[in-house]
Amino acid sequence: MDDIIEVVSDSNVEASWQWAVAADAISGSHYAEERGQRNSTIRTKQLWLGKIGEIAVYQFLKKDGENPSKPDMIAEKQTRHNPDIVGLDSKRKYHVKTSINIVEESRSWVFEKRNTITTAPDDNDYLCLCSLIAEPNTIRIDLIEKASFFVGQYKELRNVNLTTKCCIYSRDFPCLHEYDFPVNKQESSSKLTDDAEINSIF
Repeated sequence: MDDIIEVVSDSNVEASWQWAVAADAISGSHYAEERGQRNSTIRTKQLWLGKIGEIAVYQFLKKDGENPSKPDMIAEKQTRHNPDIVGLDSKRKYHVKTSINIVEESRSWVFEKRNTITTAPDDNDYLCLCSLIAEPNTIRIDLIEKASFFVGQYKELRNVNLTTKCCIYSRDFPCLHEYDFPVNKQESSSKLTDDAEINSIF
């Protein structure tokens, strides 16, 4: 797969932040239980960056000839695992995961062990593994692959306390590991202000 880099517009980065704040306010207790993360600030940033990854995948799929559903920008109570984007013509279900940091020379993407995407995906389930390479808006799409490819290859997390989680490590897949240290692409320390004006294309 060729190197795919998508830059998300400032307006959609800002809209993603507002969505993340609202989503955590509504579903923070669910996320705390499901993801083991009790810190609201960290949860909000994780949700925010995940939404930026979804928008990047949406942009790519649209340019690639797919007819994708738009990422959901309405914060609703989360109780189940749905695809992030659906191919309206192809019926493919895209599940987007965005890795933020490189730890111990390997990026990672975290999943719920009990999610059917990790145990019994159907033929239309696809994983989109992405990396934030320049905060806040530059995403590299590292791999789009049928979810069934990864069944049986998930690993335990480094944090042994998170027993409900499993993980894909880039070091286990040559096509992912080669991107662990991208040249001239570094995460920046920029951040949004809470009162940023929203002007989203969605």
